[in-house]
Amino acid sequence: EYLFKKNNVDYVNGFGSVQGSGKIEVKKENGTTEILDAKNVIIATGAKSRPMPSFPFSGNTVISSKEAMTLEKQPKSMVIIGAGAIGVEFGYIYNAFGTEVTIIEMMPNLLPVEDDDISDAITKSYRKAGINCLTDTKVTGTRDNGSSVTITVENSSGTKEITADCCLVAIGVAPVLPGGQQPKLTDRGWVEINDRYETSLPNVYAIGDIAGPPWLDHTASFEAMQCVEGIFVEGTAVKRVGDFPGCTYCYPEVASVGKTERALKEEGIEYKVGKFPYQALGKAQASGETEGFVKILFGKKYGEVLGAHIIGENATDLISEMGLALSLEATIDDIHATIQNPQATAKTIREGWLWTGDMGAMDADGFVTLHDRSKDMIISGGSNIYPREVEEVLLEHEHVAEVAVVGRPEADWGEVVVAFVVPVAGQAVTRAELDAHCIAQIARFKRPKDYRFVAELPKNNYGKILKTKLRTILENGEGDE
Repeated sequence: EYLFKKNNVDYVNGFGSVQGSGKIEVKKENGTTEILDAKNVIIATGAKSRPMPSFPFSGNTVISSKEAMTLEKQPKSMVIIGAGAIGVEFGYIYNAFGTEVTIIEMMPNLLPVEDDDISDAITKSYRKAGINCLTDTKVTGTRDNGSSVTITVENSSGTKEITADCCLVAIGVAPVLPGGQQPKLTDRGWVEINDRYETSLPNVYAIGDIAGPPWLDHTASFEAMQCVEGIFVEGTAVKRVGDFPGCTYCYPEVASVGKTERALKEEGIEYKVGKFPYQALGKAQASGETEGFVKILFGKKYGEVLGAHIIGENATDLISEMGLALSLEATIDDIHATIQNPQATAKTIREGWLWTGDMGAMDADGFVTLHDRSKDMIISGGSNIYPREVEEVLLEHEHVAEVAVVGRPEADWGEVVVAFVVPVAGQAVTRAELDAHCIAQIARFKRPKDYRFVAELPKNNYGKILKTKLRTILENGEGDE
């Protein structure tokens, strides 16, 4: 109401109903009725939580997302039916406050509309946090006991009953239709609109949740602006919602835009995958937020952005950059040409593009899968080396431009580390040169005087090449034999 007053917008409180083109009837709380005349009408009545059949909302034991925000007393236990964004968000909140939470979902993972890798990761994270996630499970019975609820579930393990203080039903939303003359509805009960958001009633428009999915506030705002400009600005090319960011405010955060890998396979679109784990980023290690990864999908032929999926710290902020990239039809080259703050979380976007299908991919645990070796990428690996030392030593090489070291942050001697190296433009450097450089430099600067550094070389052709390179470095006085 404050914004209405500030912008000189008249408003009337009451129950509205469409009485025909340009006429709205409003029934006020005091029982009086007012008729409003307008050339154009926009319906934006939204949606409400959808109840389960024979299990109505009670406000205390059987609740919707509305009551979940305002419960007077924290329940000791809660069952959540549905693992979409609402179910997952409230599951995190109540679990964080100490409520024993059980989430029931018919699909194999939580957040089933997300990319499979993201869904799998959030499910594992929730189970690790102590949330009982019953996936591949259907509800076969419900009972409101007055002071508690009992839910009967069935899965591959059989049938069992779960009793809890309350049940949050998060299975979707239902339309809140205006009264009076109804516009044409879709087969799902939402208001049907054309490309300019107009309903079957002349000069009556509908935007937001009432017009159907995706049921998000930011897409509703976009629709409102497009609809109003289409009405009042002559020549406006009205746009409908296309690609949009989807965000789930849980822990770790989840955000995505564009196609999932599953959708690309179903549509027969050729694509490549770039993936980068948070744990390989310095800022994530410093802040203690190493859980998660960035996954980017792009076209195989032209390298255009097809989809981006993020789980981890600031995912809901980072996704905006990928939404812009998708809107501008950006390619892998555009991302590479953008200089990122080296320690910002946003650098995961660029690294996600760097470790693409052509070069290799890292999973959420930092393990590397290498594909076709790129001509401008060298992979250097070894054990008995600290990850931080590898990065420092490789960056000392005159032909090395960038280094990304993969290994557990707390890795100790004897653990394998892998370094991805980008050479200086126009310079050629081989893996053997880099490995030899690492061995020599670490032997020279990192060991105590009374310690003999031993480098065990592979007993194959590569080992022979490495031995030759190492001997050259030592003969030039750059290392300590």
